[in-house]
Amino acid sequence: MEELNLRELLARESEQVEWKENVADVDNVVATLSAFANDWANLGGGYVVCGAAEGRDEHGFAVVRTPGLTAARFKEVEGQVMTRCRERVTPPIVPLVHELPADEPSRRVLVFVMPATRHAHVFRRKTDSGMYYVRQSRSTVQARNGLFRELMVRKGDLEPWDHRPNPEARVEDIDLVVLRDTLQRMSVWDQSTPIDEYLRVDHRIFALVPSLCAKEPLTSTVRPRNFTLLLFGRDVPRFVPGAHVVFSSYPGFDRSEPHSEAHFVYGPLFEQIRGLKERLAKHVPMLIDKEDPIAPNAVKYPLRALEEAVVNALVHRDYAVHDPVHVTVFADRVEIVSPGGLPSRVDEAAFREGKAAPVWRNQVLAWFCRELSVAQALGQGVVTIFRTMRDAGCPPPEYALGPLSVSCVLRAHPRATRAAVMVRFDSSFRSATSVGFSAGFEIPNPDSELDWARLRSTPVDAPIWRAAMDEIDRGLERVLEATRGELHVFASVVAAIAVYLGRRLSMVAGTRAIVIHQPVRDTGAWESIPPLDDEPPSGGGYFEPLGVPQEPQDASAVLLVIDCSSTIPAERIDDTAHALGAAAHVLRGRAQVPLDAAQLSAAVFGLREALETIAERHPRAPLHLVMHGPAALFVELGRLLSPTVFPRVVAYHYVRGPVSGASFVPAIDVIQRRVVASCATPP
Repeated sequence: MEELNLRELLARESEQVEWKENVADVDNVVATLSAFANDWANLGGGYVVCGAAEGRDEHGFAVVRTPGLTAARFKEVEGQVMTRCRERVTPPIVPLVHELPADEPSRRVLVFVMPATRHAHVFRRKTDSGMYYVRQSRSTVQARNGLFRELMVRKGDLEPWDHRPNPEARVEDIDLVVLRDTLQRMSVWDQSTPIDEYLRVDHRIFALVPSLCAKEPLTSTVRPRNFTLLLFGRDVPRFVPGAHVVFSSYPGFDRSEPHSEAHFVYGPLFEQIRGLKERLAKHVPMLIDKEDPIAPNAVKYPLRALEEAVVNALVHRDYAVHDPVHVTVFADRVEIVSPGGLPSRVDEAAFREGKAAPVWRNQVLAWFCRELSVAQALGQGVVTIFRTMRDAGCPPPEYALGPLSVSCVLRAHPRATRAAVMVRFDSSFRSATSVGFSAGFEIPNPDSELDWARLRSTPVDAPIWRAAMDEIDRGLERVLEATRGELHVFASVVAAIAVYLGRRLSMVAGTRAIVIHQPVRDTGAWESIPPLDDEPPSGGGYFEPLGVPQEPQDASAVLLVIDCSSTIPAERIDDTAHALGAAAHVLRGRAQVPLDAAQLSAAVFGLREALETIAERHPRAPLHLVMHGPAALFVELGRLLSPTVFPRVVAYHYVRGPVSGASFVPAIDVIQRRVVASCATPP
């Protein structure tokens, strides 16, 4: 090896290069050399540089120092390392030795060069009976469990699990009916050939697949291979412990549900796959939304994605781990857990994105699945899951990659994960039974014993209003923790509480889609408010134009009156504006009829325009709201309020009555979340 190339080794420590400054422990050098010989990373070997270390220059940057070893220490380390490589490493290894100049002329740098070998090497320290070592990143680690088995397989010292003969099984443990049926489906069955011919140790169904059986070297006993028992065995769990599936389904979103179903799926591999497909097909309903002109029909999950995920879990699992596969169906997702970590050669980041190069732990099982059209072409299963989930409008699959298992989570179509939030502080609430949801929640808690009728009393009952705000906050937190997807809100509340509800939804729900519903007059049904457009509604808006008020010169606040039925007396508006020193703006409905869903959408558009106009004319002025209309409208109003535009928004409790008895009572500041009843304006 040229000296120049060895000098390049000093550029940096890496997976292929390790520095040892003083060589305090010779065993560490030998362990690293045996790891380089095992060549886990397939780099061709590695280098151990004795007498080199990392330091810092005068500017603080990393540099390599080569203090080297004295002549005596050089000879001592070289002799001990070579002796232990010969006597304590099995099979023995013989590294190449090179000498390089050090920083001082009286010292030398000792370099051991260890090429990769064709065998797996075990190193025995004085304190143990022997251990296999491999390199992971810049560290030398012990090869344990799955790492050890994979090292043995790579080096050819151990056959892959599916190729190995099972030492406890006999030919009689193969179900010949299942075998013949499978061969017929694969179109490789020859009626003129006795079934026993397929079990001969020298008979191969396909050139790339080993024989179904193998002969023991010493006893010459014919044993079925592991894959043969898994595919065609009479009693699979007897010879392959854990080779079954636990299928569970819960009506809710976690395992705390009091009711659930559990099934154990046994049998040959393809029987398990077929049984799982049948059970999963029952959880793939068609979701119909007639209001969606582009995709009115959708499935909760694409069945192809579920099938590919199940096949991957069964075919590529680690059967040396005696845990079953778990398939669990919840209201909003399907979780599939496969025993055994991801093969070390798979790039985890690429795998999570569905772009990893294929690596097969059980190649024979994968081949049979392909030939029987049970799965996609080899290596395309994860790609298919990502594509079919995307094409169906479902969220992408989520993978959790642990050392002992791989978990795949497939979440349902957003249309199937709709949660109903029923906010009913009034007793006259119409249940939303006409709309299907994956979960329903009630606010306030049905177990509450508070008298919510006190919300309508005057003067404002401060404790009950605080309790109502607390109930909304706790209820929404419970909903968001337990659900995903659309939130459908059904509210029957006083106007000020409706505004607070809308404001809290805007704060805590983030990017989740929120659909507000209102009851249909005289039918008992509910209808949703269409999404808000950026263009004005055709045929004119719901409200009359927002008039320019006679503003006091020193106006310090804004009073916005929203009146959908022309019942709020003008003189009360003037009195309240005068008492507040506020500029009064009034939004009155054009038609004196109850709002339907289309009119509500136009009314929300009018509210948005009015708020933009007020914010422009009165920047950051406190906003006072007096309202009379449906609760759904005021929930949407709360969602439009921004604390960066309106630092205070006081929602009033409107007490309807004769002209002489009508009053506006301030109730809560929905931005600062506090009761303001003490600031009540005079009647």
